[in-house]
Formats: sequence, C-alpha cells, structure tokens
Amino acid sequence: MSENKNLTINVGESKTGRILFDEPLTGTNANGAWYLYKFNVSGDELGFFATEGCHKQLSAYKKGDTVTISHNDIGGGKSKYVVSSDVVPSAAPSGGSKPDWDKINEDKKEDIHRQVCLKLAVDLLGDVEGKLTPDQIGIVQHNLGALKMVLDHSVVKEDDLPF
Repeated sequence: MSENKNLTINVGESKTGRILFDEPLTGTNANGAWYLYKFNVSGDELGFFATEGCHKQLSAYKKGDTVTISHNDIGGGKSKYVVSSDVVPSAAPSGGSKPDWDKINEDKKEDIHRQVCLKLAVDLLGDVEGKLTPDQIGIVQHNLGALKMVLDHSVVKEDDLPF
C-alpha cells in the first residue's frame, strides 16, 4: 500500500528537491485553487501543495530540475515562499509563445534584491568565526525579513528594523 507523504517547509526553513513531473496536479476546493507538485527529496517522493505565488515560480521549471524552496518570514505574521535553482528557468511557456521579458526581468530584479538583503543581513552580524550558530541564523533571518519589508515598501515598525 502506497503512502502519500507531503513536504512541509516551516517558516525559516528551505528544502531542496528534484521536480518529478512537468506539471502539478491542480484542482479547486472551498479554499480556492490548489497545486500539488511532486518532488524527490533525499530519495523520498513527497508532495508539496504550493501557494499561488510559489506555483508561479515553480511553473518556470520542468521535470528533472532541482530547486530549493525557502519559506521566508516577511513580517507582520506573513510569510512567502521563494524558489531558487542553479537551473535557468524556462523562459518560454510550454505553449511556444514569446517569453514575457517583463516578468523575467522582474524575477531577476527580485532575486538580486533578495541576494543583497541576505548579504546585508549577514554583514550586520559582524565578524563570525567558523559556522553560524542557531542564534546567529535566527538573527540573520530576522534581519533578512526586515530588510525585505523595507525593500517591498511594507509597513515597518521600528522594532522590526535590524539597525
């Protein structure tokens, strides 16, 4: 008997896996549309129910691509999934139409902003000897979330600022 296992990514965590199918299973329920992706994570086949935003990011990749999904705290009790990969996502949708260069450039800009925020969040720690401790990682995650809120023009309370 086959047991369906799901991939859970808690806020502040990242998981890396290989996409097993070109398209997710989709459907709707009382909560709206759902997107079920299947991944191979450390040899286990796991399902992942992607949010609308995460689905938009994942839809740029195809079967066999390895991606990392990060579940980031963006403050105010909100979080966001961010998909990254060493693989260059497919620029053109499977229908063969022209690439949406505005979307591609916006995604690149968002990725660059995320990288800069991460660098600034780590730089705020100062000099670190060896590996980061769990406390230091927590500080980086908090600072990263606060910096991204500033970048996204979200409402920022003084307590949220890392500086």
